[in-house]
Amino acid sequence: MSGDTDNIHIPEYDDGLDCDILDVSADPLINGESGPLEKRREEHMNEMKDMLTGMGWNETLHDRRFHIPAEFNPETDRSQINKMRQAILDERHKPKNSSNNNSKFPNKFPNQVEILDKTAFEQNTRKGQTQDLIDQIAHEFQFENNIEQDRAFRIIANHAVSPCPQQLKMYIGGMGGTGKSTVLRALLKFFAERNESYRMLVVAPTGNAAALLAGSTYHYMFGINSKSEGEFHSTSMSQICSRLEGVNYIFLDEVSMLSCKDMYKISAKLATALNLAHLPFGGMNMIFAGDFSQLPPAIGGEGVALYSHSIGSSPKSKSDQESSIGQHLWHQITTVVMLRKNM
Repeated sequence: MSGDTDNIHIPEYDDGLDCDILDVSADPLINGESGPLEKRREEHMNEMKDMLTGMGWNETLHDRRFHIPAEFNPETDRSQINKMRQAILDERHKPKNSSNNNSKFPNKFPNQVEILDKTAFEQNTRKGQTQDLIDQIAHEFQFENNIEQDRAFRIIANHAVSPCPQQLKMYIGGMGGTGKSTVLRALLKFFAERNESYRMLVVAPTGNAAALLAGSTYHYMFGINSKSEGEFHSTSMSQICSRLEGVNYIFLDEVSMLSCKDMYKISAKLATALNLAHLPFGGMNMIFAGDFSQLPPAIGGEGVALYSHSIGSSPKSKSDQESSIGQHLWHQITTVVMLRKNM
């Protein structure tokens, strides 16, 4: 190999620059200067240094200013801090709402899931503006003078504001003049104040009774008097569904005039319209009111009434079976409030 440097062959390499062959005579490193890669690296380092300097990372600890009060006592302040910390921990672990009705249900097993009566859950939903509205309406209708009226009103109102309530099947009984209609008016006002008047539907067996309550007959509302006893026509079904849109509660007055078969028809029509055939009344919350010492069913009399003892003894025909089902539906009414005081 000769000593002529011009004959030295340098292999190709990729350094990100637009050149394939490095000319040694033009190499800045040989001439004592920084190359392009080194310059780029220095620029990045200078940018990072400026950034850290601007954020104060290069300041020493002695340059920072700490204001220590002259009266600072490490031992005394440490004890005060411990006391404050313990007070915060005690407040955090203190049982919530210890003065509420939940205290009636003490948890005997702290490390297990606590099982409460449903009233404890309902108490938590009856707070704030809703509870104030219930109390206001109860006071307006003077329910403090009649505990049965107050109980009936609050059962339905509290049920209406519960997040996941079970189906309500309720009967409000009592002689004429005991205030069943007053409870209804209080409920209508409650829903109206909440802008939810559409949630309650008022029906009755006769036109006169429905007119007194500003409601409708259940025959019209549910299509009971349709000529066909079988399936709904498409037009009738659409009309019934539109009437029940948004309805959660049905208040049926003068329940003594219903026969067992009428009860079955109402439940069957609601189940069909709401598409919940496996639930009584299609899952609708039903509130029945009336006095069984008054008028019996117009057709059949006491023999077909809800309290008849002959229903279901020998159900042979389809009509007898429907009547038997209707009486069993009535026996599912488990929430009962009897009004005794004459108002």
